[in-house]
Amino acid sequence: MMSCLWMCLSLLYLLQHSVSSDQVVSLICPKNLEVSYGETVTVNCSIEWKGNRNCTGREFVWKYRDDNIECKNASTKYICDWDRRSYVFLNIFDVNNNTSVSVEIVSDCGLDVSPFITVNVSGELLLASKSLFSVQL
Repeated sequence: MMSCLWMCLSLLYLLQHSVSSDQVVSLICPKNLEVSYGETVTVNCSIEWKGNRNCTGREFVWKYRDDNIECKNASTKYICDWDRRSYVFLNIFDVNNNTSVSVEIVSDCGLDVSPFITVNVSGELLLASKSLFSVQL
């Protein structure tokens, strides 16, 4: 019974790794970014293609952990774009809290989803303490 379990787990492991090794498109993104409170941050990911294939991106979507980011309208807090071959980026304007974002791309050769990228805001506590200090005076 135990040897059957190990054999099944071994086969599952091999199957999982053989499928993932066939991935044609990969996203290379930073793990963490630092931005000052109220500033703009650019999240930039490189797109890499395995092999000598002539693949092209079809669509992309940036996401928070629980929702998609709307960045089609230039008047919003977000602007995003890509060249369908080598990069995809997201600009976040007036960053005022820590957040995590991810990007998913779909191409004619496959798809990939980046791990979440953490955007850390610095200076928020300093601004808050300055405003508290001025109120106490």
